[in-house]
Amino acid sequence: MNNNSIYLQQFQMKKIDVQTEISKINKYLNDYRWMDFDYGHMGPDKIVLYGCTDQSYRENAIEITFEYPQMISTLFNFSMDETSDFIQLANPKELLENTKLYSEEGYYIFQINSDDI
Repeated sequence: MNNNSIYLQQFQMKKIDVQTEISKINKYLNDYRWMDFDYGHMGPDKIVLYGCTDQSYRENAIEITFEYPQMISTLFNFSMDETSDFIQLANPKELLENTKLYSEEGYYIFQINSDDI
């Protein structure tokens, strides 16, 4: 095991903790009928997703940070779909069948529901 492996393991979350954070995000966003999202930072150490109710005023209502991402496939700007939860863990079986992607233990693939995606 090299030093990078040890370093990255310090930042891995347990699945129950990830699900708790997802629940907090979805509960918070349930109070909004509309929100636009875009990425304010994209780098190897983190991806930051910003949500605001008014793009012209640009005050963020929420900031979601993904630490040490491996990959991202998304639109740069999108609006949330208020008819379903905003974010969830991707179903591993469906993900593998539909995209041939999979995640290893301790890593997670998130699915964001949007009007635009």
